[in-house]
Amino acid sequence: MLKCTQILRKIIPSTPMKINANYVLGLDVNTKSTGYAILTYDDWETKEVGIIDTESQNIYEFGNTMKERLYEITKPYVDEYEQQKKSESNEMNIENETIIQEDIGKYIHNKDNGFIIGIESLLGQTMRGRSSAKTMAALSSANIITDYECFRTLHTQPLHSNVTAARGFLKIKFPRTTTSLHKKKIVYDHLEPALPKGFEPERGRMGALKPSAFDISDALLIALYTRAQHEIMQDVEAAVESNYIYEWGENYLSRKKRCLSFVKTKYGEDYEKKKGYKDYLIESYHDDLSRKLSNRVRADLGLGDTKSFEM
Repeated sequence: MLKCTQILRKIIPSTPMKINANYVLGLDVNTKSTGYAILTYDDWETKEVGIIDTESQNIYEFGNTMKERLYEITKPYVDEYEQQKKSESNEMNIENETIIQEDIGKYIHNKDNGFIIGIESLLGQTMRGRSSAKTMAALSSANIITDYECFRTLHTQPLHSNVTAARGFLKIKFPRTTTSLHKKKIVYDHLEPALPKGFEPERGRMGALKPSAFDISDALLIALYTRAQHEIMQDVEAAVESNYIYEWGENYLSRKKRCLSFVKTKYGEDYEKKKGYKDYLIESYHDDLSRKLSNRVRADLGLGDTKSFEM
């Protein structure tokens, strides 16, 4: 089982091994403002979006603001979840905790409070604008502090998601010469159907969207991707634990002749006995689930394709 987890973390780094969840919190962390989005886990409904304003704050003020705002934002949902748990098991008064075994051999306790959390990975943030060392250092500090405050407030280890992978999951495409600002506008337009009903973004004098709107759409992107990867991870682990992964692999290779040829070339005719074959199946099964879930989510949320957004 640990081997499966290690392979998955090559695909989905820092995945929280947490089963129960009612809500997903997505965060697009920045030094001046952090966008956030909250989804319901079961039906992917966006319940709330907004901005955590940290402009002109030093590192200590930033940490304090994040702690206070994360508590304010999530408290109503945590209270609702706690009430739901009490009503479902009045005879039991046991705090439900899940122990996560990290690759480094340490243990972290995740309190079951109904949330999983996704944060845009630092690599995705810094690579987009080829940021300076000073900017990267500030972003790194902001990410670390936000990570810590998420764990301290919600007792949940955040998942760090690559923004490029998140955009790929939802089939958001850009022309080759697209600027960073134009990309943000395309992402916003693509995700607009998934924003809460009645949401009105901030606009400038000429009607152009303000940066806060893009922080929110990026947070929503991360929330959707986090929700998807959490489901996929659990499905893959269940398939490995039950050995269904081999039954799936047999059917998969019978349909994908090119993949079967690749496997035989790499592992030999007795590929099923080779150590690397299981790793190959895990990654292939993950990719297959991801494609199917992407199609389902985009259809359910009305996101469609991205042809109309390419300029």
